Amino acid sequence: MVEEGLLTSEATAEYLGITPNHLRQIQWRGALKWKTKHGNRVYYALADIEEFQRNRKSRKKSDNPE
Repeated sequence: MVEEGLLTSEATAEYLGITPNHLRQIQWRGALKWKTKHGNRVYYALADIEEFQRNRKSRKKSDNPE
C-alpha cells in the first residue's frame, strides 16, 4: 500500500504538465527527488512536487521581468 500524498511518476508528470522522460531528467539532475519506490514504481511526495513547481514558476518570472 502506498502512503497518501504520494504520486506515481506518471501522475507527477501529468500534474507538472511535462512528459515522463522530462521528469526523469529533472530527477536525474537532482531538482526533484523521489520519495519511495515499490517494485519498479517510483513515487514522489506531493509537497515536494508543489515546492518544485513554485520554484520553477519563480525562476520563470525572474528570467522574464516585465
